[in-house]
Amino acid sequence: MSRNRKPLTLGEKLRIIEEAEKRNGATKASIARDLNIPESSLKTILAKKDSILLNAAKFGLNRKAAKDGKYAAMEKALVEWLRQARSSGIAVDGVILKEKAETVALRCGIDDFKASNGCEAAVPVDDEPEFGSLELPGSFTDYVCADDDVAVCSVQ
Repeated sequence: MSRNRKPLTLGEKLRIIEEAEKRNGATKASIARDLNIPESSLKTILAKKDSILLNAAKFGLNRKAAKDGKYAAMEKALVEWLRQARSSGIAVDGVILKEKAETVALRCGIDDFKASNGCEAAVPVDDEPEFGSLELPGSFTDYVCADDDVAVCSVQ
């Protein structure tokens, strides 16, 4: 019988660790059989328990791959800028977000970054008014550049 590879989320791995700890006297083979996973996967999960706990705290339970994106420092700075903009009452649409992403990338020394529509789709902004509908003084560029010194990234 052939099995297809099924990547487990960090939450599923935590549940497996908890189940294995509850059944302290049982063999790994019986635990793996009951959980319907290969015994080698169970052994690997139990061996990497500390790493799984740290990654679950860092990335959340629904994550399958525990690694940062290609531009982790830039993403962190962009998310911080977005939080500050929203808390200041500035509506951020996809165009503004893409412009700011490109600006932050340049400030972080990332030359090969190109903001795509995926950048726009990653942040839910549907419930906010359109930027053009706000009666705020100044231009689009004023709002994109107003807080350039607030969100800072570090190149690692």
